[in-house]
Amino acid sequence: MKKPNIMIAGGFWHGSLEGSYFRAFENIGCQVEAFDVPEAISKYTKIGKIGQLFSTYLPIEAWINKANREFVVKVTQSKPDILIVGGASQIRVGALAQMKASVANLKIVLIWPDPMLRVHAHVINCLPIYDLIATYSNNTVNVFKILGAKTVEWVPFAADTFLHPANIEISDAQRIKFSCDICFIGNHRPEREKIFNQLYSKGYDVKVWGPTDWKRHATNYSMVQNYWQKQSLYGDDFARVIRCSKLSINPIDPTNLPSANMRFFEIPCAGGLQVCSPCPEMETAFKDGEAVFYYKTLEDLPRIIDTLLRDDTLRNKVAQYARKIVQRDHTYVHRAHHIFELLKLGCLCP
Repeated sequence: MKKPNIMIAGGFWHGSLEGSYFRAFENIGCQVEAFDVPEAISKYTKIGKIGQLFSTYLPIEAWINKANREFVVKVTQSKPDILIVGGASQIRVGALAQMKASVANLKIVLIWPDPMLRVHAHVINCLPIYDLIATYSNNTVNVFKILGAKTVEWVPFAADTFLHPANIEISDAQRIKFSCDICFIGNHRPEREKIFNQLYSKGYDVKVWGPTDWKRHATNYSMVQNYWQKQSLYGDDFARVIRCSKLSINPIDPTNLPSANMRFFEIPCAGGLQVCSPCPEMETAFKDGEAVFYYKTLEDLPRIIDTLLRDDTLRNKVAQYARKIVQRDHTYVHRAHHIFELLKLGCLCP
């Protein structure tokens, strides 16, 4: 049978969730188009860089409406079978309603990847239009229904095996640059700074890779500058750091609980060993000591880290088992098939 044509709307920066779904749907043979929402809005933004910066923090409806019109035109011309909207994109309810009126049998899906703090008014307005909301957190399913959504299902994050390959080539120079006992790749959070300040103070070989907010928001930059590597990493270099580090710390943002973040799957996908804060929604699938090591408090970390740094065999065994689980059940190809099943389109793709 004919495989569905898909359009994905959202942001397509390197490492975005929309990009991972784009690659997954392409991999299973679907025709996929992208509509880059931030890029569309930027075309209508006035006053140059000042306008771009201003609209980031205070959206201007006139500019957003023009981008939404462009979006409607593209959808009505392409006539996809499925339209997927990523996260809190600046899509307006009128645009989705017009698409429903103009494109027969169009299925519209919201893939929700954020804490509920980011469910802004324009997102709530759109909820009744969606045929499916695929939320990363099982605990948010009923909350979305309270807010007006019709069909909500748990579709967790996953591993992008195309973006974070475990068999990545690593040069001698890269191994020297990336090697360490403990790594972290991601944004600054006060809780994260506290963890890595303590680990560095205890003498561990720590490297943190992330954007300049590690400098701008640091409470103790004189400490942070000792382990922050002053750059962000994506794709192949993300995978290289994971492979060159003996273990990767994953402190899940408190606003994310009880759900897994993207890093939860990215680390084992790249072949790394994960030491993670509590993640109740995934602790049955990824058991402590078998596929991951969970720490409950900051005080737990040195004991767990010391045990792991002394035991190469244990580290490799757990990392390999976690990667096996991810490849078997938790890739974005798996999630793409799940979305087809939820839309009752499972027969369209093998």
